[in-house]
Amino acid sequence: MMKLREVLFGLGLRPKPREYGVAIVDCSIDGRRLRRAQWLHPKESDKTPRQADVETLREFLRPGDTALDIGAHSGDTTLPMAVAVGAGGTVIAFEPNPYVYKALQAQVGLNPDIGRIHAYPYAAMDEDGEYEFSYGDPGYCNGGYEGASHSWRMRAFFKLRVQGRNLERLLAAEHPAALERLRYVKIDTEGHDFAVFRSIRGLIRRHRPVLRAEVNRFMPVEERREFVAALRAAGYRPHRIDPASERPAEEVSETTLTSVTHFDIHGVPLDQAGGHEVAARPSSESPLES
Repeated sequence: MMKLREVLFGLGLRPKPREYGVAIVDCSIDGRRLRRAQWLHPKESDKTPRQADVETLREFLRPGDTALDIGAHSGDTTLPMAVAVGAGGTVIAFEPNPYVYKALQAQVGLNPDIGRIHAYPYAAMDEDGEYEFSYGDPGYCNGGYEGASHSWRMRAFFKLRVQGRNLERLLAAEHPAALERLRYVKIDTEGHDFAVFRSIRGLIRRHRPVLRAEVNRFMPVEERREFVAALRAAGYRPHRIDPASERPAEEVSETTLTSVTHFDIHGVPLDQAGGHEVAARPSSESPLES
């Protein structure tokens, strides 16, 4: 049910935008001290990386590999990726929201002895240009491109103009060597994940990375079906990620798409050679036909 304040926001009674700072705090991975950037927005949860997150990434990321973090937010997933790929590896992170991007940017130079992090203030779009995103609060904590078209459904009434880039062209121009080691792509763009997947399908076809993507609670069932069908057509086996263990569970089925409100997908390329695939628990339910 929509809250009264959200109704007021939708009717135009909105407070002015508000910015929040960044705190640099310590954490520990592999028994060593690391530093991370914590965005101080009151709705931002504690984003301390877990050792288990890094160990899961290491099942398909090796030292020297490259990972893409599309929709990186404050860098909470970027940092574990950088630890997993090591000093010779590369993580390229994208976050178009300038309010949270400063936390991601702060993360870049905090741990020079782990993987190289490159941060860009861009959204993944088909074409370069300026785009309107929408967010649910005056501090711009959560939102994205889909909210601009469905403000009432997604309760996203705070508009923001951001820069979009075609990532295939940008990465080919800026990071051609790193792309040759592309092994992992994470997409978390608040309902825009399928469109992002389509916009980088050339990279996916050429490099066959392991994929992680979000099926947002606002994504229509038909679009969910199209997304999973596109993954299978691209030669991927999609599994739902168990939110408790952060590991792949059952293969995505029709029941998953219609009954699970919000979940993440782990996509493994079927032609991937040994050593990089994360094992998934078998399911008694038949998956969707491709």
